[in-house]
Amino acid sequence: MLSALKRSLAPFGGLGLRWLAAGIICLAPAAEAATTLIGVAGPAAGREQAMTDAIRRAAEQTVADINNKGGVLGQQLELVVLDDACTEGGAAAVAQTFIQKQVRLVVGHPCAKAALTAAGLYGPAGVMFIATASRHPRLTDKRAGKTIFRLAGRDDRQGAVAADWLISQPGSGSIAVVHDKTSYSRTLASAIGAAILAKAQPAAIDLPIVASENDYAATIKALVAAQPKAMFFAGYPAEANIIITAARAAGLKMPVLGSDSLATPDFARQPSASDPQMTILSRFAPPAAMDAAGPESSASSPSRLDISADAASLATAQAIRLWVDAAVKSGQTASEPISAALSDAAGTGANFASNGDAHVPSFYPVFWNGTRWMSR
Repeated sequence: MLSALKRSLAPFGGLGLRWLAAGIICLAPAAEAATTLIGVAGPAAGREQAMTDAIRRAAEQTVADINNKGGVLGQQLELVVLDDACTEGGAAAVAQTFIQKQVRLVVGHPCAKAALTAAGLYGPAGVMFIATASRHPRLTDKRAGKTIFRLAGRDDRQGAVAADWLISQPGSGSIAVVHDKTSYSRTLASAIGAAILAKAQPAAIDLPIVASENDYAATIKALVAAQPKAMFFAGYPAEANIIITAARAAGLKMPVLGSDSLATPDFARQPSASDPQMTILSRFAPPAAMDAAGPESSASSPSRLDISADAASLATAQAIRLWVDAAVKSGQTASEPISAALSDAAGTGANFASNGDAHVPSFYPVFWNGTRWMSR
């Protein structure tokens, strides 16, 4: 058994074998007949490694809790954790391994390209995949099958969410949209402008800037002249800090909404992050426990500055528990009845819409209180 497992990990090189040696993949030969396999996938190195670690830890704890209560339908759950390297090739190899091993549920694949590639294999094979961090629209817009679900928001909804928030602010006047002309910012600014017009509101004031400058006097002059009731900013933390600081110095008191590119440790360290009129659209909601944490918590703690890993942990635990509940309800661990139980195709009020997207917000208004991100 051990030699066969080593051969199955050959496509992943030394990393897969190191994970095997560390005991992350645990398939006890004596218990194989009475176990149900759960797959966890994500990069073991690079920018998204922390996300993978958070997903894995949450899966381990959730599975342990379920097993301690008797498992699922008389079987214990076992985790199979593999590295998808955040690449299409790595994801394809992982997906093929999970399919071969008859894994019943896969969570993870936080990188968009890896999630899309893996989903394209899981769907035809009938393997349940619940993406707990990937937000690419194509995952469900071009859904590979009824076993593909997303327990996260969608990146293409930020413009509409931002427009609703900006319009809801008190006062009169137009809304200013400041952006740094990158593809991301231009796309977002256009989406906000279109959403504002669709709600019969005055056209947004479009104010493009050039990133990396130290002074934005022309932008501040335009803002003073317009006296907007609210401002949206899409760009980098340093430029956001310069413009917001200068706007306040010029006497502008309008509320400011920042894009999700500011929901980062870099912006949290900027003085303007603590501006009482500053709100950020975060892709993740701060955990309630973090909101209630005492003032002794350190602002330098990574979990206080970056909430994405915490959110991925919560989503992973929820995904596994939703799958378990559906398995118990249907009396089997096969994907087809579980997919039907999870889907809202019949208007049953289930956790996922008919296209596989979860009924969850895509963005959350948050603010930095000088110590931690909190829900607005």
